[in-house]
Amino acid sequence: MTRYQYYLAPMEGITNATFRRTYHTHFKSMDKYFTPFLCPHTKRDLTTKEKKEILPENNEGMYVVPQILTNQAEGFLETAGKLEQYGYREINLNQIALSKIQTFHSTFGEDNQIYSQEEILDRDLTKLFDEGMKRQKEESNQELPFYEELRTLYKTNRREYNRIEKLSLRSRTGRDAMRVDGVTLSGDTLVFLKTNFRKVFFLVSETAQELSVLDALKYFKAEKGEQSVERIEQHHKHINMALQKFRAMQDEELRNQENAEDVQNTLGAQVSTAVSLLNNFIREIDDNELYMKIVQLKTLAERGVITYIPKRLQRIQKDLRRSGGKARMTHDEALAEIVEMAKKYSPYFMAQESQLSEQETNAEIILSESFR
Repeated sequence: MTRYQYYLAPMEGITNATFRRTYHTHFKSMDKYFTPFLCPHTKRDLTTKEKKEILPENNEGMYVVPQILTNQAEGFLETAGKLEQYGYREINLNQIALSKIQTFHSTFGEDNQIYSQEEILDRDLTKLFDEGMKRQKEESNQELPFYEELRTLYKTNRREYNRIEKLSLRSRTGRDAMRVDGVTLSGDTLVFLKTNFRKVFFLVSETAQELSVLDALKYFKAEKGEQSVERIEQHHKHINMALQKFRAMQDEELRNQENAEDVQNTLGAQVSTAVSLLNNFIREIDDNELYMKIVQLKTLAERGVITYIPKRLQRIQKDLRRSGGKARMTHDEALAEIVEMAKKYSPYFMAQESQLSEQETNAEIILSESFR
């Protein structure tokens, strides 16, 4: 008998990490869960919202496939590398959605354009995969030997593994100057920071520079017989510089997120009509619980995360207007449908609010090493 594969399709604003966890807990598991689109940007890291989607602890027990929406080889490769660091081995590169957007541009003209001309998709994706294969061949999965070494330690010397695992936070040491892959580490400090959302590595000298996981592994690696030395005078200063750099990265992400929300919250005709309709009907609600549910529905309409809500409310508004002397929908029928919508989407609103209220914790200093 043929066994069919069942996938949870991505729906922006609906099938987020909260939805996936709830579904996976209470219903039969899907074979694969696809995330909403991740949109790479070469000048910034993934946003806090995007990181919530892909963090392994938010997707325990699920086979999750991240989706990347891009037309730039550099952005695709950079994001794919970050996802690999989180343990993902399958990524979905979506070309169809961009193609549909471009069809929209072609049909309705340049004034309705979402992407600039230089961002329009190059349908020849050969460059993406040629560069991806080249980079994969060059790196030859250089991280794997480090993880194998850790696994070997766990299997052969559990006592030492447990000792290292129990080391306190803010572990710090000094090391002699060394050279790794043509980079001289002298007068520098390595800093490993961690929050509930991410792990970040910095190499600090005159400035704080974020490191890839691979570079961090190479720089932190020490031979068994290596002796510690006195830390450099700037050790504490370098740690503060790393913390300041990290906070600056957080602030930039927050600004980018707020700018994106500002664009999204610019009310179009459909959303304006929906909000106006709800404002008119909400005055008739005496039940406090139901009143709050309609307020929640209004908020969802304003956010625009579920396009069906403003679209359906706009249709209700049109059906209330008289056409040929008779309205298609009575006032009571409209109110009844609005109430049903409010009840239906209230659980989603509460789940989304819970996710939005989750804040990134302050960075903890896990490990720091300075080189003489």
